[in-house]
Amino acid sequence: MSAASRRVTVTAAAGIHARTATALAQLATTASGSLRVVAGDAREADAASVIALMTLDVDRGDEVELCADGIGAEALLDAAEAILAPRHGAGHER
Repeated sequence: MSAASRRVTVTAAAGIHARTATALAQLATTASGSLRVVAGDAREADAASVIALMTLDVDRGDEVELCADGIGAEALLDAAEAILAPRHGAGHER
């Protein structure tokens, strides 16, 4: 089993709130491995839980650490980063 982690600055307009948390949870529940999100003060959430993600209280501009385990851990991090830090104004913003 492989493990990987990556620090990401959240650029999604609302940070990790309902839409972004739901997208991360959907990603985490369909992945073959596990995904965790660690906020700056070491609060940690299982990315499969929308409620746990929202309790991290992460806003736009905050930095988080993504931690993935299992086969395809790097690809899982790539997909999670695309949700949290969408490029060119795309993504889960309103």
